[in-house]
Amino acid sequence: MIKSVLIKSSGLTLFMLFRIGFVNSYLNTLISAQKLEEFSCNSNYFIVDVDINKDGILDKVVSNSAYAGNELYFFEKKDSKYQIVLKSVNFSEDGGRIIDKIKQVQNEKEVLLIRTYFPDRGKDVATYYIAYEDSSWILTRTIYETTEWINDYTKTYICEVRQDLSFANLNTNSASKRIKQIPEPTTRDFSCNKHYYIEGSIKEFAQRFEANNIHILQDKERYQALLNKFPLTLKNVIEYNNISYYLEQIGLYEETSFLLEKIIEKFPNRTVAYINLGDAYWGLQENENARKAYLKYIELMKKNGWERKIPQRVYDRIQLE
Repeated sequence: MIKSVLIKSSGLTLFMLFRIGFVNSYLNTLISAQKLEEFSCNSNYFIVDVDINKDGILDKVVSNSAYAGNELYFFEKKDSKYQIVLKSVNFSEDGGRIIDKIKQVQNEKEVLLIRTYFPDRGKDVATYYIAYEDSSWILTRTIYETTEWINDYTKTYICEVRQDLSFANLNTNSASKRIKQIPEPTTRDFSCNKHYYIEGSIKEFAQRFEANNIHILQDKERYQALLNKFPLTLKNVIEYNNISYYLEQIGLYEETSFLLEKIIEKFPNRTVAYINLGDAYWGLQENENARKAYLKYIELMKKNGWERKIPQRVYDRIQLE
């Protein structure tokens, strides 16, 4: 008799637990629907359709609008109804970067990105990538893009930083401090990629020399970017040679030699390039390389009957009479 009562009692308990779970799920669905409706009517929020869990169904991501806060919600769609499954942050900062956009990501691992930016003075962007793994969301990485607007507004550092943090656990101030920031300026040259802004023509680029700002002229990679945009040809070789001369005159010898080496590689009989290259090597204290460049210059000048025009410094530096 006691055993029978226990069985009945156990069955009732399971039934009640089932009913309670069903009711709770139903109530959560109603609350979620009501909350989603409130968000859609509130200008302090915006809603984006994103498949947050890789099931092929578009869900809803709700975020505070710019300057309106740091809230972010995931609403999962099941059986034509939406239910809140996560509350986190949109990575907005007080006095710093603000939310820009949220977008679906199309790769094997990540499902969405959240882009923030600093609204004043140059470029300062952070793009956060969220993955869906084992029924949870992970902040996998952040790509920071920043321009040194004071010194060099034409160079952008692009720094990818691994995070691997639970996205659900970032909704507190202490947890958000675990997010790794952009590398320090002193390490960016070897820890980040660089992108250089190049004007619409070589002539426009050369106008930088009038600005009296050495920062927008430094870096060999800048001139590789220039060559990538405007490949060296017979029509523009004079413009490139002029740029190399301007660089040598302001003491940027590495940049000068880089560009002149490219010119000589393409046009090995361009006489003036050898004296400019010799001067650049001399500035770098690479005296043997300078000597070789000067000797080639002398050879070409004599061949063309211009021996009288060879500057005395060339002879002085190679110690020839």
